[in-house]
Amino acid sequence: MPDIETQLRDAIVASGFTDTEVARRAGVAQPVVFRFRKRQRGLSSESFSKIAGALGLELRPAKRRRRCVITDQPREAASTATGSTPTPTA
Repeated sequence: MPDIETQLRDAIVASGFTDTEVARRAGVAQPVVFRFRKRQRGLSSESFSKIAGALGLELRPAKRRRRCVITDQPREAASTATGSTPTPTA
């Protein structure tokens, strides 16, 4: 399994969003996303979490080796992370 940074870089690319759009959704500066994606700099844990959330992902502790993995959030949580309001169900 790829490390957590590689997983997030892959998710950024797979999202189809520009660095600017990822940054806007995550509430971080565009150069932060660009430099991370290009492997020029790492991310703070706060920026990492914001970017993962903006892509509809969440961080969970892995069961082994005290590592974290990225998993898909339920749709409602993902829409909340991007600022849209979930549609109530009757």
